[in-house]
Amino acid sequence: MPNNTICSYPFTHSYIGPKYVRKLCCVSADLPNSEKVSTKDWWNSEQMQEVRRKMLAGEKVEHCAICYLN
Repeated sequence: MPNNTICSYPFTHSYIGPKYVRKLCCVSADLPNSEKVSTKDWWNSEQMQEVRRKMLAGEKVEHCAICYLN
């Protein structure tokens, strides 16, 4: 059975918008408590690790709802 919840962006991509908004990609929901941290700290944060674990386990990530809908 294919894993329909996995996306390569949390494993390969870093998005930061104006005013330090962090997202998994340009269309995902904002990630709370991720403003004004270095890319290295954000990339290795517990929050990002949890996103990757959920995707690998086949669980949906709430910030990716728009992609699941489409």
